[in-house]
Amino acid sequence: MDRAISGSDLDRALHPKGIESVASLCQRWPAVLPPPDKILCSPALRTRQTANELIKRLELNTDCMEVINALYMADVQTMESCLFSQSPGLRTLCVIGHNPGITGWFQSFDPPVDFPFLTPCGMASVRFEGEGWNQFPLASKTVTHIDIPN
Repeated sequence: MDRAISGSDLDRALHPKGIESVASLCQRWPAVLPPPDKILCSPALRTRQTANELIKRLELNTDCMEVINALYMADVQTMESCLFSQSPGLRTLCVIGHNPGITGWFQSFDPPVDFPFLTPCGMASVRFEGEGWNQFPLASKTVTHIDIPN
């Protein structure tokens, strides 16, 4: 029986195609985007594996990952609340989450992001003006890059 069907969703491992997608994403990581200073991810095994692949392939500090239980299947407000406690000095942040919440989050931006669904291993870069992450929900946002794998 397929593990994705039989096991707990939290315990579902990253599929080998997912590992390939992360590797491909890291090869395409735009030169204009700095690597993340910190990675926030849900406690799901596959998101932690994705974060670890990013850390390895982008040669990030091994302690840059923070697992936040609230990110598992989070809605828009919960995702944004996970930013509030982040240090104002933190410049770049990567959030690894789940659909439909993560797509809903991007679609809630004003103006909305012009794609219907952020696919697995899809990446969107957002710039905002503010003095700290706690200002993100109300800040003006600009999507600077979207990468959707084939």
